[in-house]
Amino acid sequence: MSQASLLSSDGFRRLIGRAPVVPRLETVRSLLPSSGLSTGTDWEAAANDALVQDAMRFAEQRRATAEQLVIELVQRPDLREAPEPVQDFLLQVWPLVLAHARLTSPTPEHDPGAFMALVPRLLWSVRRDSILRRPGRLVAMIPELLGRLREGLALIGREPAACRTFFRALEALHRPALQLCASRRQNQLFFAPDPQDSLLEGPPAPHPLLRLRAGRYLFLYSGGRWQKVRLDWVDPRGRQFMFSGEQGDAHAMTRRILSRLLAEDLIRFDDPRPHLCA
Repeated sequence: MSQASLLSSDGFRRLIGRAPVVPRLETVRSLLPSSGLSTGTDWEAAANDALVQDAMRFAEQRRATAEQLVIELVQRPDLREAPEPVQDFLLQVWPLVLAHARLTSPTPEHDPGAFMALVPRLLWSVRRDSILRRPGRLVAMIPELLGRLREGLALIGREPAACRTFFRALEALHRPALQLCASRRQNQLFFAPDPQDSLLEGPPAPHPLLRLRAGRYLFLYSGGRWQKVRLDWVDPRGRQFMFSGEQGDAHAMTRRILSRLLAEDLIRFDDPRPHLCA
């Protein structure tokens, strides 16, 4: 696809949304005419007009900045080799994040928030030959990678569910490396005991979490509802976990987070959903 056709495509045009603008009261007043306005409805109408004008100006600046960033991104050789869902995300969504970060940064920076620096890491993570050679690197970077992607989407007020196709594809692209790690571990998927356990008199009672194995299904309370999740991978020391949800979304957790969710009854081994209807 040429740069010209890309910039005029419907997909890229969907990048441009209305920016959330909340100017200070002083800013609104400074935009109002100095005379000819009364209090009440007239002032509110003028204030609303000022807000709309601010939003339109910001949206236009963001559109122009995003278009320049698309031109920069399409020149990356590693982007051309990426699967289509990843290309679509990086050319239709991520430029808006990059543009928004630049325009709202309090200081002039080339990459505020390091959102552009995330691009090569994302592209590396979807190269099958690379992640199969170094699956451990992928596993180590997945939690931060997913967190930064969600952070960027939050910056423009977009939920991860709005990019479900991308996140499902990303989970599928990462799965071979996760499965490779699991196969290398063979059946040694038990948690490492805490050092304090050796100080206890007698053997401690086995905890259900200590017997978790890849492939086990659990039930996680997230987004205001219970959902079934599958444990795809546990690191050899039992400190990091990768789950996949029913909608294809990925959940990366540390052992501490998983233990806290269990203590707060936000993750269960038995399906709690029928009980919610009682």
